[in-house]
Amino acid sequence: MKQIESILVATDFSECSQLALRAACELGSKLGATVDVVHVWEMPAFVAPDLVVASAGTDTETLLAHTRARADLAIGNLLKEAEGAGLKLHHGRAEQGDPSETVVRLAEEGGYGLVVVGTHGRTGLARLFLGSVAEKIVRASRTPVLIIRAEGGG
Repeated sequence: MKQIESILVATDFSECSQLALRAACELGSKLGATVDVVHVWEMPAFVAPDLVVASAGTDTETLLAHTRARADLAIGNLLKEAEGAGLKLHHGRAEQGDPSETVVRLAEEGGYGLVVVGTHGRTGLARLFLGSVAEKIVRASRTPVLIIRAEGGG
């Protein structure tokens, strides 16, 4: 097995993603690996991305631009929070696309040695209807994937 020099963490900003981020940072510190974080957001298929929206105190903008700005802001906040908590992150970014496909593509393109993803650990009907981004990443990725399960998931 080759040495892990870089780790990609996928986040949806949930509690289980926070656990995955902490685990990745601990592992990265022990291995001397850089840790990058990505949030992948997807526009709903039934909403036009050029739909115009307005927030209180702001100019109107397209839904696509509004969503992209919110995702970038959320990643920026996550990086600040991580730094404040003593976690060392190399880079953070927000991407638009199918979450599992985009994470797999970024892992391959970036030459990451490991992908870390949190999971809610849903079972039964919840898993059937909601699916699992983590499971899709594991099935499609040629890069090793570490799954961090939320405590008490299910």
